[in-house]
Amino acid sequence: MRRVLMGGLALVAGVQLAGTAIDMQAGWRAYRQAVDIANLKLVSRNLLVAARDHGIEAGMINLVLEAARTPGTPEAALRPQIDRHRNETDRAALAALDQLAQMPVENSLTEDIGSLRVALARMRELRGGVEGLLAQLADGRSLDATGPSPVDNTMLIAEWRDASRSYLTALLTLLREVNNPALSIGGDAGAAEMLTREAIHLRSQVGTDMGLLYRVAAGGQADLTAMTVSLAEVELVWQLVRNVGDPAMFPESTQATLRQMEAAFYQRYLPLRAAILDAATRGEARGRLPELLRNGTSLLNAASDLVGAAVAVASEATERNRLLARQKLWVDAFELLISMVALVFAAWLVRTRVLRPIQQMTDAMRALAGGDHAVTLPEFRGVGVEVAAMAAAVRVFKENARQLRKENRERGRMERLLTVERGILEMAAAGSPLGEVLDALCRGMEEQLDNARCTIMLLREDGVHMSVAAAPSFAARVKEAYEGVAIGPDVGSCGAAIYRRAPVIVADIAKDARWHLYRDLMLAEGAKSCWSLPILSGDGEPLGAFAIYGDSVREPHDWEMERARRAVQLAALAVTSRRAADQLEQAKAEAELGSRTKSEFLANMSHELRTPLNAIIGFAEVLESELKVGDKAGQNNSSVAYAGDIIASGRHLLTLINDILDVSKMEAGRVELRERICGMEELVRGSERIVRARAMERRLNLVVEVADGVPPILVDDVKFKQILLNLMSNAIKFTSPGGTVKLTASVDPARGVSVAVSDTGIGIKPEDLAKVFVPFHQVDNVYARSNPGTGLGLTLSKGLAELHGGRLSIESVFGEGTTVTLTLPPARIVWTESAGLPFPLPMR
Repeated sequence: MRRVLMGGLALVAGVQLAGTAIDMQAGWRAYRQAVDIANLKLVSRNLLVAARDHGIEAGMINLVLEAARTPGTPEAALRPQIDRHRNETDRAALAALDQLAQMPVENSLTEDIGSLRVALARMRELRGGVEGLLAQLADGRSLDATGPSPVDNTMLIAEWRDASRSYLTALLTLLREVNNPALSIGGDAGAAEMLTREAIHLRSQVGTDMGLLYRVAAGGQADLTAMTVSLAEVELVWQLVRNVGDPAMFPESTQATLRQMEAAFYQRYLPLRAAILDAATRGEARGRLPELLRNGTSLLNAASDLVGAAVAVASEATERNRLLARQKLWVDAFELLISMVALVFAAWLVRTRVLRPIQQMTDAMRALAGGDHAVTLPEFRGVGVEVAAMAAAVRVFKENARQLRKENRERGRMERLLTVERGILEMAAAGSPLGEVLDALCRGMEEQLDNARCTIMLLREDGVHMSVAAAPSFAARVKEAYEGVAIGPDVGSCGAAIYRRAPVIVADIAKDARWHLYRDLMLAEGAKSCWSLPILSGDGEPLGAFAIYGDSVREPHDWEMERARRAVQLAALAVTSRRAADQLEQAKAEAELGSRTKSEFLANMSHELRTPLNAIIGFAEVLESELKVGDKAGQNNSSVAYAGDIIASGRHLLTLINDILDVSKMEAGRVELRERICGMEELVRGSERIVRARAMERRLNLVVEVADGVPPILVDDVKFKQILLNLMSNAIKFTSPGGTVKLTASVDPARGVSVAVSDTGIGIKPEDLAKVFVPFHQVDNVYARSNPGTGLGLTLSKGLAELHGGRLSIESVFGEGTTVTLTLPPARIVWTESAGLPFPLPMR
């Protein structure tokens, strides 16, 4: 339809446009002819400038050479002018040649252009020698005292003058051909060009005459015949200039320039010339040299002004013709434009009201069909009802396509996410290492996110420090920097999320105060934002944190947070299942160890029970015998000592039996706590008083530190003190004299109650750490052998700590010492206004 409408409009206006186009074509040809002639005038102008400046250059060089024939008359002041005119000659000649190369020229000009190129090249070849000769003349030496020899100088000067004449002839010849009547418009432009040519010739002759006159004035031998011939040639050329400079052909400004030239020649130069020749006969001409240079320069400048005036007249005539041709061309173009207005207006109406709306709707539907749902639908105004209805239908189609694409994209994301989740669950069920499972989880989530990287940090058993479980897209230095870092409210996003048990969203790492420790490291890795969610167990205890690092400063989208929450659930499932499997393995190992412990228990108990019982029996028999003898002899001296031994052995046996009963009750789950609110200071100091005497006996330094303002705690005070006494007694027992035993008690709102007992004893080997909590087991070392016991102290303390909801951990370096830490949950802290500590963060 578009082709039919546009074709009909073109046919209607075709007839009228055809006639107008023919007229415009004729006007265009006339304009192009005028432009070509104007370009030739520009070429002519450059050729005139080249001829003028070369004539000046040649005249000055001749003047210097003639003056140099007499020693002591250097003309170094002319060197800058020679260089300036030489450069201007080359520039104008090359510009003219370049212009001719870009123009369609007649065949008759080809040979003349080639001659000019050859002459210019020859001039450039000889300039080096002439330059060297002039440079040697600059220091005042004569022409005969420079160069390799006078003969060589003479040959060089002759060859250069011949090349100069050939070059000037080539310039003038090409100028004459360019201004040929067949190529020019004639009239006052042609007369001005002829005047220019003759004026340049006049200047050249005047320069030659001035060179001869300068030589005479400088003290050289006067050749009257040469001077007479030179003057005759100057007057002849001057007559030609007068004939060409017809007042009817030139404006008043050109006539004024011609009169200035005449005055300079007749009124100043000729009288000066006669005076210098007359003074030369008396040997007094040298004093007139400055006057000669001044008047000669004035004469040459007057000739240059005449040349410039003639060139200006020619250019103005050519420009007037070009403007007339262009004006006629514009008139023809305007007529053609008026003829096309109707066609253009009609085409515009059809295009904007019918064709363009249809084309835009077609393009929009094509883009929608190709999947580009962001395409902007056009808004139509002033169109028909049919086109508006089509636009409404396209909008409905776009909305349906966009919704369908959104649903497909979301469905695809969910399918990919389910694939990732299924793979993670399969790996966890197959018993893959936890690190590989979490690493696969991070990689799978990174595929679901846009330009983001994921990490998983796990909380260690001490509940304080973190470990990097998975960070597949980060460098090793990032993992090293985070390994073993303690959690806290200002430890990045992961440390803060674990500490608060709540999500921590950081939109800009560079400005967030929580990232002051690791800001530079993460920015160097390209991470700009971080969104971290805590990984919690079923009972709300923190297991670690899952973090998403973005490469731009922004808040997370809702769907990204949804992905993160699902990743947290998968991570929690993987971690808890792995720990449950580990606990199952540990329980299995403990059960196997229990069967072996029975034999050790029987062996130990048989010895531990038999020894005191044998002592009781033996001493009882001795006591019985002595009492009988004492009764007979009336003496009873040792009965008291024996009785004391019996009491000590009995108490030892009672303590051993009580510990065994406590462990048995604990394993059977029949131990109950009698909780009450107690002061931490009171419990610690009470335990200190009991063990200090034992520490003093072993010459140990016992240090007890309790933080200021520690709030009360809810515990079974008897069992809590029993834990402290067991830990402190073990530390004193296994520390050599002169050592230190230290107890430190503190409270953290997020981590709970912490009591650490450290010593500087022999320590425990790494392979024996797992055995210290095994009932009736003692690490085999010199202190264990010298300090016999039941091996139930740590086992009993661990069980009592777990009854309070806490845990007992041990760290030891063999040969340096051991630290046993009791940790109770924050729920055991009783907050009061007098405690001096802030209320804990709400648990989520």
